[in-house]
Amino acid sequence: MTAAATLIIFSVGLFAGAALMLAAVTVLKRTSGSDTSAATTQLGNLLDPLREELERYDQRLTSFDRERAMQFGALSEQLHMVAAASEGLRDQTHQLSSALRTPSVRGRWGEVQLRRVVELAGMAEHCDFDTQVTTQGESLDGETRRLRPDMVVRLPGGRSVIVDAKAPLSAYPDANTATDERERTRLPRAHAAQLRSHVDALAR
Repeated sequence: MTAAATLIIFSVGLFAGAALMLAAVTVLKRTSGSDTSAATTQLGNLLDPLREELERYDQRLTSFDRERAMQFGALSEQLHMVAAASEGLRDQTHQLSSALRTPSVRGRWGEVQLRRVVELAGMAEHCDFDTQVTTQGESLDGETRRLRPDMVVRLPGGRSVIVDAKAPLSAYPDANTATDERERTRLPRAHAAQLRSHVDALAR
């Protein structure tokens, strides 16, 4: 029940009570000096509807209070669940951020994400790509090296693309959590420089 509805019910009861009291005064004037029991009976007949209306009004208020308490309890429970879910998400995010700072975990995560990307693109292993294949490669200075890339994607014409899923990310999480404005500007640049150095190292 809304506050407006409660106010309307109260106003109706108030006007009804005033009307009944006026009628009661009229009865008393008419029966002044006559039979008191008859006057009492007439007053009772006039006041009974008012008493019944007040009882109904009290029942409605009680029901309204009960519903409001139930709704407040349900809202409180939902807020508690949201707070618990938010806390759990915060913990999981912190654990993931901490795990990605470890090179081995970060490398494995990169391999999994790379595989998901090529599979979502419709590629099939051993047909369109291979993983952890040892190959021979020639560096820029002419030396032959053994390579073990994370993935080799096969292209038409016998060509292939060698993919390394691992990359330095030490500066990237720090950039996301930095509060100092200068650090938030410096760290992304440091991350880009680390990636550039990593690419240069792979090309040697």
